Amino acid sequence: MMKKRKIRLQMIRMRMEVRRKMDLVRTVNSKKEKGKEREKERARLGAFGVNGNFAADSFYQSSCSNKGSFIDGSTYQANLDSLFSHLSSTTNIYYGFCNTYFGKKPDLVTAIGLCRGDQSHDACRSCLKQTMSELKQSCPTSLEAVGWSEFCTLHYANQEIYGKLTTGPHLGLYFGDKSNGDEFNTRLNSLLNNLINLAAAGGPLVKYAVDNGTGINALEQCSPDLSRQDCSDCLATAIGKIPDLCNGMTGCRIVTPSCNLRYQTEPFSEALANIFSSSSPQSNILRPSSLPSASSGEGEVANY
Repeated sequence: MMKKRKIRLQMIRMRMEVRRKMDLVRTVNSKKEKGKEREKERARLGAFGVNGNFAADSFYQSSCSNKGSFIDGSTYQANLDSLFSHLSSTTNIYYGFCNTYFGKKPDLVTAIGLCRGDQSHDACRSCLKQTMSELKQSCPTSLEAVGWSEFCTLHYANQEIYGKLTTGPHLGLYFGDKSNGDEFNTRLNSLLNNLINLAAAGGPLVKYAVDNGTGINALEQCSPDLSRQDCSDCLATAIGKIPDLCNGMTGCRIVTPSCNLRYQTEPFSEALANIFSSSSPQSNILRPSSLPSASSGEGEVANY
């Protein structure tokens, strides 16, 4: 009798041990799958410093610079708050672009806002305001940060950024279906390379071009304060990131502080190529001669 009970106990222990090992295997496999999903998500969102906050805009991404941070109550924070307040109410947005500064060195804050070329004035201002709100949450104490929404980009810094090419970081967001490989890529590369020339050829008001000549809808845009060569270089570098950031999909967006591109098989833009030509009147565009030095007056603001 005792021997039978002992055998039964051994069998129970064996079954429990088997269950324990099976549960352990399932747990390990589950963690591996979650890890793979996290890696896919990191690849989808792109490079370092990315925050994906999709509450208001499914395309929203941000990058918080690691060059330093400000503290609560600092002069820099006060200047940044003043700059954001001004941007929220300004109507001085010309052709979807504004360049603003507030304060004086060493607490100077500069900002560039850029809206997609097919956006109305009101839609542009609304997008910048929403992106500003998102950026406050995703990069609350950064001395420099960039926020990208579907229809606009907002970049602020503690240094002059007007007219300067800033290609990093490159962030990618892909969507759609898996492409059919070489045939799709051949059409895409031809389209995107042609758009580089069209976008870069825009004047100082806007550098923006769209096309769907190959059955793929695509858009390329540079901040208009860039030179023609810098715009070309920025877009060419972004195109070179497609294999790493777009995962072979039929839709993708790549953004940098100075330029961006997007392509997909479905229409997404209300615009036609070259909305504004390089011959557009230039009398309304102003150029900053220099930003305020330590001896300049407090709270200066300029819009271009």
